Amino acid sequence: MDIGKAEWAGCGMILLAVIAGAGQRWEFLDMARGHPVDSDVVSYMAYARSLDWFTPGHGFYSGSFGEREPLHVAGLNLWFKMWGDTFPAIRLYTVIQSILLIAVCGVFTWRLSGTWILGAMSAWVIALNQVVMEESVRGLRTESMTLLLLIAVSLWLGVRGFGG
Repeated sequence: MDIGKAEWAGCGMILLAVIAGAGQRWEFLDMARGHPVDSDVVSYMAYARSLDWFTPGHGFYSGSFGEREPLHVAGLNLWFKMWGDTFPAIRLYTVIQSILLIAVCGVFTWRLSGTWILGAMSAWVIALNQVVMEESVRGLRTESMTLLLLIAVSLWLGVRGFGG
């Protein structure tokens, strides 16, 4: 597969958007350090702490989280095993997901439209969107659910042979 100048330009523009977005989110993470977390974050932390994997009584995992999203709680549980179960760790988790969202959104749009400039533009919109940046440090599930949706739709379209 021969990669042309347009493909390199698209990759470069999306990478620049990811770098710019990561810098902005890191600044927001630094500013949010002393602020209290949302009450939902406390619930997510409690659920993630209580999650057990591969227990005889529960099977794959012991998930009874009511209205909470089980994949987000499971991801937090795995994240806690690597980084500890603290509020800054939850914020770091969602900031990293928000940075990944920039790249995934750019690639998804590029693949769907077949045009690298649209992929780059969508990556830059997500990277510089003030609301998305502020949400990324709250520790909520917005980023994980959006990533899951984009990945699921991308896989669904890929199976059907749609997309560039």
